[in-house]
Amino acid sequence: MFRITGTVSTTGTAYENDFAIDDFAVEETPTEPIFNVSPDVKDYGEVNVGESSTQTFTISNQGPGTLQITTVALGITDQFDLTDLNTYPVDLTNGQSITVDVAFEPTSECAKAVTLSITDNQSKTVNDVPLSGTGFVPPQGSICSNPLPLAIPAVDIAGNTAGFFDDYNSTDINPSSYYLGGDDIVYQFTVTDGKMSGTIITTGSYIGAFVLETCPDAVNPPTPVILKTSSGTTLTFDDNIVAGTYFLIISSWPAPQSVDFIINLTHVESPATAVWTGAIDSDWDTDGNWNGSTVPGFTTNVTIPAGLGLGASYPTLTAAADCNDLTIESGATGDGSLIENGFLTVSGTVTAERYVSNVQWHGISAPVAGATAESLYSNTANVYLKSHDEATNAYTNIQALTDPLGDMQGFMMWYAGAATGETFGITGTLRSATVGSADNMVRTGLDADPVYYGWNYVGNPYSSAI
Repeated sequence: MFRITGTVSTTGTAYENDFAIDDFAVEETPTEPIFNVSPDVKDYGEVNVGESSTQTFTISNQGPGTLQITTVALGITDQFDLTDLNTYPVDLTNGQSITVDVAFEPTSECAKAVTLSITDNQSKTVNDVPLSGTGFVPPQGSICSNPLPLAIPAVDIAGNTAGFFDDYNSTDINPSSYYLGGDDIVYQFTVTDGKMSGTIITTGSYIGAFVLETCPDAVNPPTPVILKTSSGTTLTFDDNIVAGTYFLIISSWPAPQSVDFIINLTHVESPATAVWTGAIDSDWDTDGNWNGSTVPGFTTNVTIPAGLGLGASYPTLTAAADCNDLTIESGATGDGSLIENGFLTVSGTVTAERYVSNVQWHGISAPVAGATAESLYSNTANVYLKSHDEATNAYTNIQALTDPLGDMQGFMMWYAGAATGETFGITGTLRSATVGSADNMVRTGLDADPVYYGWNYVGNPYSSAI
């Protein structure tokens, strides 16, 4: 059997045509299996030392009958790695195929060559696929596997991304950023829990800086811990950062393909604990107002003590601040106080204490939002908690620990325990906004009896005196 192939073209009118036949060939129709591998040669080009490049090879039967593949092997495995999930021998009928992967993983700066050998049951027996590649050592600072060290504080560290190549793309992080589209330089630094502040400036424009725990990756793009971009000249840092080792990658949104830069970054370690002293003034951000002479950070457990001495002030916030757990203490001589004006971010638990003396009734309310009666439960003494009803002027026992203490709601509390009294920790979230409404007081009783009706029991909803 034969197969005729070629090209036929015509010229003329509908009544008269000239025919031309070109590229005429007569081929014998195959009667046996035909081995095929694609690609049949592979040059991996330059691959960074410590990284890898993978190629998939497809082995197929392009003819009739059954082609049997008996083995697939690399001539040498030095800096090349074969991944083959097939079980041999494999029989391939017409059009069927299998795949294998070969990765070039250079460990040194050199040119390498190897042969991928595929054995079948045909007369040729062994089919060789030439493989080659060159290991490349990029300059230090070009990639994450060979970063430039960056000591913090970094003062006037000048550089330029030119010459460090465009190794990472905009989609190699999540969310993606066009500011990772130019040449990129990689630094590595280590910090403790604290706040990183400062600037990275350029004389150009469209600069980006990315702080990451892991290297940018097209398959599993990491989310930057800190991401800064600007169409202008300055990137400003004022960011919390947990202890660890990080990459700082500086790049650009082309054009320009590369940017110059000057790094000035500092880091202030967050103390594990901090106790307010108010020795200087009421400013939260003044070091001298804290027992360790360091302003708390986002991982710091903060205590505002009760009963500060003469001349001491309690804190008032006028700018953003952070802490982990916050405890506002209370004692027999008074309560701690905090006016935070909505500026304080507490990542942990807020506990506002209330000291209660023994064997007497106390008026009490929750100085934090979201508190429940469980905050006033004692493991060692009997506690009676009563809510007041305006309509009947009656007090009702609170029995469920899950009952909310509410916003601005007053309660009567009786403590029958130790002669020294007990301090209760009321947990919730800080209030800073307006609580209540213009008409939240009620008078639902009979107007004829002004003695009993219209009494509303209202408490202080804030963590400071009002």
